Amino acid sequence: MKKWTDKAIAYFYKNKVGAILIGFALIALAVILIATIGMKEGIVPVCVLIILQTVIARLVTKSELWIHGIVVAVELLTGLIIKRFWLMLMLVIIYAAATYVLKDKCNNRCKNNCQDNC
Repeated sequence: MKKWTDKAIAYFYKNKVGAILIGFALIALAVILIATIGMKEGIVPVCVLIILQTVIARLVTKSELWIHGIVVAVELLTGLIIKRFWLMLMLVIIYAAATYVLKDKCNNRCKNNCQDNC
């Protein structure tokens, strides 16, 4: 009889999207902890900004690469203006991770050349 941990590990080896989502959650948790404990930012604004980054990533997932570059440049410029560059840099990492997760999810769902709007 297999232990439940062995079953869970086998499931995540088969299901790549689940493992990637766990990785995204760990990155988000690390950003929250670094921003709240290390940078003394409020936890609510940091969590709202993480959700906002994920929504922005979803909105521009299928866009051209230069659109992503503009989004990142605007975020970093905003960080310089409001003197929170390191926070915005961490949020750019969240944006990149969310974009990767969403693109990978779309690629896994549309492997058979479907015309689905991922």
